[in-house]
Amino acid sequence: MLSYVPYLVAVITAIVAFRLPRGKDLSVPIALLPWWAFEVEFGLSVKISEALMILLIARHFFSGRLRIASLPGIGCFAAFMGLSLLVAAVTIEFGPDVPAFAGGNVMRNGYGRVATTFFKTIILFGFMVLISTNRKRVSPFLLLKSYVYSCVALAALGLLQMTIFLVQGIDIFPIAMFQGEEYVRSGMVSIHGESFLRISSLGGEPKGLGQALAVALCILMIFTRRFAMSRWSYIISAMVLLLVVILTSSTSAYITLLVVAGFIFTFTRDPRPYSRWRIQMTLCLIAGTLVSVFYTQAAYTDTLSQVTYTTFDSYWDSIVYKLTTRVRLDDTDSMVMESFVDAPLGLFFGRGLGVVHHYAHSFMPPHIARYMRGSIVVPKSGISNYLGDAGLLGMFLTVLMLSRFVPAADQEKKHRTRIPTRLMTGMQALAFGLFAALLLRLYTRDIIWVTFACMSVIDYQIQHGMISSGRTLPGARRNIQGPAVQSGSVGRPGRRRKAA
Repeated sequence: MLSYVPYLVAVITAIVAFRLPRGKDLSVPIALLPWWAFEVEFGLSVKISEALMILLIARHFFSGRLRIASLPGIGCFAAFMGLSLLVAAVTIEFGPDVPAFAGGNVMRNGYGRVATTFFKTIILFGFMVLISTNRKRVSPFLLLKSYVYSCVALAALGLLQMTIFLVQGIDIFPIAMFQGEEYVRSGMVSIHGESFLRISSLGGEPKGLGQALAVALCILMIFTRRFAMSRWSYIISAMVLLLVVILTSSTSAYITLLVVAGFIFTFTRDPRPYSRWRIQMTLCLIAGTLVSVFYTQAAYTDTLSQVTYTTFDSYWDSIVYKLTTRVRLDDTDSMVMESFVDAPLGLFFGRGLGVVHHYAHSFMPPHIARYMRGSIVVPKSGISNYLGDAGLLGMFLTVLMLSRFVPAADQEKKHRTRIPTRLMTGMQALAFGLFAALLLRLYTRDIIWVTFACMSVIDYQIQHGMISSGRTLPGARRNIQGPAVQSGSVGRPGRRRKAA
């Protein structure tokens, strides 16, 4: 009955985006990233944020404003995709067959699966190119601010959802509410033997909403002054985001918030920003540590045993339980990692783009196979995803690419510019935390990669004097442009507009 709503929202937001000037139009799909409940069907489920990305990529391409070479690390991305496609062809031609219960849809397995995964990857990559292409005219802080405010709106709807449930026992935003009655359900947690709602708002699953809001909260922590927010706006926004993250009762959301916030508090204690080499070493250390933990846990612990569900005396007890007992490899991630434990050689080059399930399905225990009938094994963490696509070599290429997005201290000497050290240190800490969160969970992949693209634009604008420099952050309402830029536009330093 409500299946038309995502299409209506897609049309309205597309009209809004196309009425905005180029550069500012990029904020619309970014704001829609956490609204997972809105999906449209074109033979393939596509989020409306992805559909808008496609339209904006086409808009800028046909106007001649799409420059692939402007994106840092383009060579690493091309190498990653080339390697993963080559290994995928080897897996499909010579690897094991997928069990019959995984479904016979041509888009689920084989080259169809590779094509859909490649298509969705290229959409995100193309949008990142779009952000980088507009680096002389776009405000990266405006793009990130649109995401944060969108998450605050989602969180407010979530509080409304919880309030109505407590008063009338009705879930006004059930999961999959636009996909048909047979898919509609509500997330619940048992407290004192009674079922309480896990907030999902319009963000899809509660865990997806919780992780999106956790990332928004951490972005807000770093860029508060650059967002020109008043103290009360910041306090209210942060409290609403934190409260809804807690009420999602999601282990993944709690871990995402603790990991990213932990990196921020740890790395911002030292005001000296890292050089490019130290950034790369830190990212390698994070990736190496998590790969070792995942591999060891799959090899020496039983991560696929039956999960028992329990009731709690309070919400606090449920949080403690989820951060202790429930911290373990997810079911599909465990299958992927066990396939690597069984054949360690595959760990170096992976299984190919989107086809890791060809090997992982044979490690599925019966109790999981019962509820996954008709589905395929899809990685839920960045570790199993990137290792499955291109192995350790692909993970190394990912680290090299992401390190090119993060502003580095050695750019100060190269371009002879003074840098806003607190801003740069904060961005580096945020980058380390987001990278760790990406490797732990894939639900926030899109906004994390978009945030890295925005960081590369900030890096470019710092190098070219387009962002206020100095040893400390500027005032809250000071414009991001240098004194040579007028009328709120981002342009080349040293150029002034002629008087009318």
